[in-house]
Amino acid sequence: MPKSIWTISFATFINRAGSMFLTFLAIYLTKYQGYGIEYAGYVLSAYGIGSLIAGPIVGKLADKVGNLPIMKLSFLLSALVLFLFPFFHEFWMVMVLTLLLSWVSEAFRPASLALTSELVKPEDRKIAFALNRLAINLGFSIGPLLGGFLIVFDYHWMFIFDGLTSLIALGFLMSTNLSEEENNRRKETRLQSNPNEGIKMNPFKDSRLLYYVLALSPIYIVFLSQISTISLYVVNELKFSEPVLGALFLVNTMMIIFLEVPINNLMINWEDRKLISLGGFLTGVGFGMFAFADSLPLLVLCVVVITMGEMIFSPASANYLAEIAPSNAKGMYMGFLQLVFNIALFVGPAAGAFMMEGYGSKTMWISCFFVALVGVLLILKIRTGTEKPVARGTV
Repeated sequence: MPKSIWTISFATFINRAGSMFLTFLAIYLTKYQGYGIEYAGYVLSAYGIGSLIAGPIVGKLADKVGNLPIMKLSFLLSALVLFLFPFFHEFWMVMVLTLLLSWVSEAFRPASLALTSELVKPEDRKIAFALNRLAINLGFSIGPLLGGFLIVFDYHWMFIFDGLTSLIALGFLMSTNLSEEENNRRKETRLQSNPNEGIKMNPFKDSRLLYYVLALSPIYIVFLSQISTISLYVVNELKFSEPVLGALFLVNTMMIIFLEVPINNLMINWEDRKLISLGGFLTGVGFGMFAFADSLPLLVLCVVVITMGEMIFSPASANYLAEIAPSNAKGMYMGFLQLVFNIALFVGPAAGAFMMEGYGSKTMWISCFFVALVGVLLILKIRTGTEKPVARGTV
C-alpha cells in the first residue's frame, strides 16, 4: 500500500480519536445547558440536515480546487467552530454552530475518499478503503472514551480537545508531501483523459449513479438503524446492562480492526456488486436474527454476522463509485456516497425506533431483513464498474 494511503489513514485516525461532539452533545444540552430533550433533538437534526447538503456540494468543490485543500480546510474550520461552542449558549446560536460544524466536518470524508481513489491503483482500492475504515473505527473507539473522562472535569474540554485533534491532524497533513502527489496525479489524469470529462459532468443525469444511490440506500438504512434499535432492544427489552451493550459494540470494533483488511484482501478479485450484495444480505440476516436472540451468545452471533456484512459491503460500495466516476469528478461522486450514508443516518434510527414502539421488536427486526433484501436484489441488477456509463449530460 502506498505511503500516501497510510498518511491519509493516520490523519483520519488522529481526527476521529478526538470525535466526541456528537456522542455527548445531547447530554451537554440537556444536563448542562438546561434545554429539553426535544430541543436536543432539533440540534441533532440540524447536524443531520447539514450533513445531507454537504456531501455532493463539497465533492464538486473538491474536484475543482483539489481534495487535499478541502481536507485541510475541513480540519481548520472544524477546530474554529468547536472552539466557539463554549462561548454561546442561546439556542439559535447553538443551532447555527451545529449546522456550520456539520458542513465543515463532513466535508472531509468525500474529499478523503476521492483522494484515496486517485492515489492508489484500481486493484488496491478496496484494501485502501478498508484501511480508511480501520482508521475511522480505531479513532471512534478512543474518542468517546476520552470524552467520558474529560467531561468529569469540565464539559468545555470536550469541545477544546475535539478541536485540538483537528488542528493536530491538519498539522500532520501539512508536514507531508501529499499536496505534491495529488498535483502530479491530477496532471497525469488531465493528460490521459478527455478534457471535457468530469468537471462538466452533471451527476444527476448519470442514470447508473442515481440507480446505485437508490439501490444502496435500503442496505445503509437497515445498517444504521442499529444506532437506536440495538441499544433499545438489548437494554430496555432484554434488560441487559449498559456494559453488556458496550461489549457488543466492542465485538464489532475488534472484528473490523483485525479482520476487515484481510477479508477484503482475500476477496479482492470479486465484483463490487457481488460484494455489496453478499454484505447487504449478511447485514439483513444479522438484523433478522435479532428477532430470535434472547441470550448473550445469540446477541453476539447477530453482531458477528452484521459486522461480517459491514466489512464486505462498505469498502466495495466506495470502490464501485470510484470505478464509475469520471476521472475528474471523483469527489462529486464520493459525495453521493456520503449523501446515502447521511440519508440513512437520518432515516434509519428514527424509523427503527418508531417501528419498535408501534409494532414490536420482532416485527421490526424481520422488516429489517426484508428491507435489506430489497437493496440486495436491486444491487444485483447494476452493471459492473468497468462498463461504459450511461445517460450523462453536461451542466
